Amino acid sequence: MTVERKIVFELNDIKAISFQCDKCTSRIAMSLDDLKELPKQCPNAHRWITGEQELTNVPTLMKFIETLRVLARQKALGFKILLEFDEPKVS
Repeated sequence: MTVERKIVFELNDIKAISFQCDKCTSRIAMSLDDLKELPKQCPNAHRWITGEQELTNVPTLMKFIETLRVLARQKALGFKILLEFDEPKVS
């Protein structure tokens, strides 16, 4: 018999969004309500957002974050959006 375990959560379960640096793996976590703009660098001053990204990626990411914020507050949709992930593997 195979047993699978999943992690399932609703959008209103999101407490924060974390940004992790590709160079040093340091993180910045911000609640949806506090996140008004994307961090431009990590706590160790590695730049994340540069010229072209400011114009192309940032608006799309901010729309995504605003959509999460709005959907997490919805009460009477008639359904819930649930996100499902495999449970992390233990090494």
